[in-house]
Amino acid sequence: GGSATHKEGTSAWNATNDVQSAMSDIPGWLPIIVITVIGALLIGLVARFRAST
Repeated sequence: GGSATHKEGTSAWNATNDVQSAMSDIPGWLPIIVITVIGALLIGLVARFRAST
């Protein structure tokens, strides 16, 4: 790992490695689904918030 070897073993380093390995395994359509779901949730929250006021 070069200059980053001292970070190995920490939870942040392990989380970063997990994220990077997961990102490399993600198929191309998954981010689209994630963005769609988040967008739908945001729209639902905004609609509910506007209705409650």
